[in-house]
Amino acid sequence: MIQPQSLNEKLDEAVEEGLPGLPEFKRWVRRNDEAVPYVWINGRLASHLGKRCAALGREKGLGQVLKAK
Repeated sequence: MIQPQSLNEKLDEAVEEGLPGLPEFKRWVRRNDEAVPYVWINGRLASHLGKRCAALGREKGLGQVLKAK
């Protein structure tokens, strides 16, 4: 779900952040958790305000890894 009023200058700020599961791998990201407050996968809440739900990556039904061909 996107909150259009939060698509603002905060998205211009780049910050260094660890990759989930590989915290030693750093990447630069531009984010505004208020712009996309909720992420739903298959009808289940996967993330709220940038915080992953406990089931993400641990339970079936929240997507799958796509293998390269």
